[in-house]
Amino acid sequence: MLLSLQYLRGIASLLVVLYHARGEISNVYAQSNLGELLFGNGYIGVDLFFMISGFVIMLSTEKDKSAFSFIIKRLFRIYPVYLVCLFVLVFIQDRPIDINVIKSLFFVNLDLFSEAPWFGYTIIFTAWTLMFEIIFYILFYISLALSWII
Repeated sequence: MLLSLQYLRGIASLLVVLYHARGEISNVYAQSNLGELLFGNGYIGVDLFFMISGFVIMLSTEKDKSAFSFIIKRLFRIYPVYLVCLFVLVFIQDRPIDINVIKSLFFVNLDLFSEAPWFGYTIIFTAWTLMFEIIFYILFYISLALSWII
């Protein structure tokens, strides 16, 4: 793995953490909106993660024998942990299995008509990015499959 990618991941992580902590900094100092001034654009860390992910996906497919092996590895890398988290959350909240749980099973955000990019989140709020990851994996799988045919 390229060491510089690890640095970029660290920077992206810090940007996201500081973005979420900006409210804690505001109203503490004389400048009441200091957190917003310093870290209001920290959400770009998510965009940076998406770019890093795209690059890493490209690197990781060099050893794949087929497009199918790529998609299987990707699903088994994400889906089992996600399912465990989803079922634990459903159990802890004593939530009935309804349409929102079914949507969350398939990485479909709860309200696709609400504001982008979150679209109403999923039951697991922090998993809103997984919908975009899965769409990217599907598109990458299709392009990978087509490149092997040609």
